[in-house]
Formats: sequence, structure tokens, C-alpha cells
Amino acid sequence: MNSRLSLIAAWSCFFLVLFARTLFAAEKDGLRVEVVPKILVDGNAPTNSFQDSTPVNQEMALKATIRNVSMKDAPESTIDYIVLVQRWGNETGSYSSYQGTEKLQALRFADQVDIDIGKYHLGGHMHGGSDHHKDKLAGWKIVVNQAGKKIEFSYPANFESMNKLAQPDRQRRH
Repeated sequence: MNSRLSLIAAWSCFFLVLFARTLFAAEKDGLRVEVVPKILVDGNAPTNSFQDSTPVNQEMALKATIRNVSMKDAPESTIDYIVLVQRWGNETGSYSSYQGTEKLQALRFADQVDIDIGKYHLGGHMHGGSDHHKDKLAGWKIVVNQAGKKIEFSYPANFESMNKLAQPDRQRRH
């Protein structure tokens, strides 16, 4: 019975990794964009079962894989971004926003590049394995400014309504 449960758990983990790998993927105007959260610095303390809570301290970014799927070369561009983080301290769901601009190199046909964009901080604390009081990535918007044309990608569908509620993060670490 234990080997059967182990096999089920292994397959579940395999499918979870397979399908959770990409948070977002879309294709517009000759660009394919895939986005996943990436831990840059993990300052979390090791979980201690004798403590009530464990503080969370992580520096994160969005890892964007951008691929030129058009039939022509793409010029050097810029990427404007907004990242929204839901803070745990407010039960009604307060949001902080991180904004900035990154350069995107010229991409030949079928080339791709990985870029870390939208650096943000996650704080809060964990009660055992519960992440109820941990900050969470709530959404993001990427605008590729390419030769006078703006190509927008955002997640989730209600990004704009959440962005209206967001306060700029004043403690951004560069």
C-alpha cells in the first residue's frame, strides 16, 4: 500500500512541476512571452517547529522568456513593467506596486532571451506550513515598446482593477 501511495505522490509531483512551471504564456505581434516567479535572494530562516511563526524575507523577480516568433528580426526595445504584491498585513487585500523599465536586446528570427524583470520583496511569516500570512505575487503587466508599437501582456485578467488599488512600494531595494 505504501509503494502505491508513493507512486501516486511521485506522479502528482511530476504533473505539478510540469504544469506549474509556466505561470503565464502568450503570443502577440510576433513575440511569445512566458513568465514565472524567480527567487533572487532567500533570506528565510529555517522552519523551526518549536516557534509559533517563521519570518519570510525573499527578494523575487519575474523571469520572462521572450521569443521572436515573427518572420523578421525584432529591433532593440524596452520593457516597462508593473508588479503587484498582495500584503498579508491587511485582511482586505492591500496591494503594493513595483514599477520600472528594462532593456530588451534585438532578437533575430526564432531567437529568445531570458530577462529578470520586476524585482519585488515578499515578507510576512509562516505558521508551520501555512502561507496565509505570507505576501503573494498578485499580478503583473509587461509592455514591450518596440519601434513605436506597444505590445502588452498582463496577468491576471483583472490586473487593471487591482492596480488602481495599489500603493507604490517605498522600500524598493535595487
